[in-house]
Amino acid sequence: MAAGYQVFQTGGGRTTPYLISEVRSTRGDVLYSHAPSAPTPVLDPLYATRMVSMMKTVITAGTARGADIGRPAAGKTGTSQDWRDAWFIGFTPDVLTAVWVGNDNGAPMAKVTGGELPAAIWKRFMTVAEKDLPARDFPWLTAEPATTPPPTTVADNVPDQDEPAQMSDTPTQDAAIDREAGDDPDAGAVRGPYAHGAPYATGDDYARAPGPDDADAESGPPEHWRPPPRPGGAYGAPPPDQTDPYPPLQAPPQSPADEAPRYRY
Repeated sequence: MAAGYQVFQTGGGRTTPYLISEVRSTRGDVLYSHAPSAPTPVLDPLYATRMVSMMKTVITAGTARGADIGRPAAGKTGTSQDWRDAWFIGFTPDVLTAVWVGNDNGAPMAKVTGGELPAAIWKRFMTVAEKDLPARDFPWLTAEPATTPPPTTVADNVPDQDEPAQMSDTPTQDAAIDREAGDDPDAGAVRGPYAHGAPYATGDDYARAPGPDDADAESGPPEHWRPPPRPGGAYGAPPPDQTDPYPPLQAPPQSPADEAPRYRY
């Protein structure tokens, strides 16, 4: 756990934990010393900066306010189910300390949380550990990148023939597609191709779908709507030697089960 949080303390570098740093003889001679090693980069310093910023707030205004030692520090509390484990792992730019509180047999505690006893132990320990060290912030903190809004492109009201049309929901006063009420009594006022409350498009290229009032008492309901043929267009009329490409749709045969309400939908 301490090694995992040290990635944030070092600005994104991972180090391998070790137990013994140095062994000296009774005369003070160094018998063994752990060789220092540079951290291995595993996390972007910008992301580490964001994590440290959040974990600073845990101490200054969050669940670990009891761990405030009066200098820049960051940390995180933790409590497992049934209060079996309580953690606080905190660090300064110089020292990282992980505190665990729990029973050896895994029995639940008396509702001990990470922000209570572990945070208090961490504060007492770190106050002594940092006593002779100058208070300083993390030197590797990275500034947030400057964000610029995307460029705004103003499209012409009438696009060129070789360019795709630019659709907009915003009404315009001089757009070529705008029509005032009275220009077309059947269409009414239209403001933009997707204006709120705009009527359906009308004209020679569109045919109105029949409604329930269009049924003839003698001939029955009207034929299924289909677009009218446009000679020379994408949906032109069929040649004389071919059948109609838009035959009327036939209703599928019904079974007695279709009449039951539970089978209707």
